[in-house]
Amino acid sequence: MSSATAIDSVLTELQRLGYEVSAVDVNSRATVRSNQVVMALRFGGRVDGAADTTVATLDVEIDVGGDLGSDRLRRWRITRTFSVDHQCVRAIRIDAVFTLCGDISSSFVQREGGACLAMMQLLVADAKETLHGLRVSKCPTQASGPVVHVDVKVVGDVAAGRSGLIRADGAVPEMTSEARAIRLVICDELASMVLPELLTLGAAGVVTARSQPRLPHPQATAERGALIINSQ
Repeated sequence: MSSATAIDSVLTELQRLGYEVSAVDVNSRATVRSNQVVMALRFGGRVDGAADTTVATLDVEIDVGGDLGSDRLRRWRITRTFSVDHQCVRAIRIDAVFTLCGDISSSFVQREGGACLAMMQLLVADAKETLHGLRVSKCPTQASGPVVHVDVKVVGDVAAGRSGLIRADGAVPEMTSEARAIRLVICDELASMVLPELLTLGAAGVVTARSQPRLPHPQATAERGALIINSQ
């Protein structure tokens, strides 16, 4: 399979799964080196609508440096909105920006994609555990609550990452029970559907959660638990 077919198959499969994919202009130089994947998830900061029509946005940034040398830089916006059955949130919107520097082979997609998925699953579980440990308040100092961050970097078969909560101040993190429930729903959807569909990209296309790729376990290091980062 050629490099062009590898990326084209990934994008085509995402469209088949219900994602909208559109190319966007690239006005910056590549910031990711070859043979690596950098991925960031952000959620909890963009929640819109009334109680019975609440839509929570999951922001995703994926920067890939391909294994096939090239200075070509491409970028796509990948979006999808799907319903969830929960009283605090009715839908989740995925808003992803995917940047590719160079080209990718099918083996790169399978190897680095599998390592990224394994680390993301670990860190999302940690984020969920952290959320369960937060103090619930009827009148929190920051009404919307902290934003959940999950960051992963994969270079070859080595994956590293961290999960945590980011606040605009240094106060003790707290939120309403409804705000926490929304974040927990997103964690559940990430673990059960979004990550398997978005990240398990094998040579034959997207690999679902029921058919995980058979890859060696990556050497992984992660900053886990209740990590609170005060933004500057």
